Amino acid sequence: MPEIHRTFTATERQFLTFALDLAADEMASCGDEFTEADEAALERLRRIAAEDDTR
Repeated sequence: MPEIHRTFTATERQFLTFALDLAADEMASCGDEFTEADEAALERLRRIAAEDDTR
């Protein structure tokens, strides 16, 4: 999968982080419905959201 480089504004980053936190809460409450691949995808999106926007 190709890398996508995107710089987020502070507001976009805050909103994305909020949405990812909600997704993590939902995943945790659903028990075994999500796979390790799902959890890895969530973590990858969190890393992207947390990247410094100084590129």
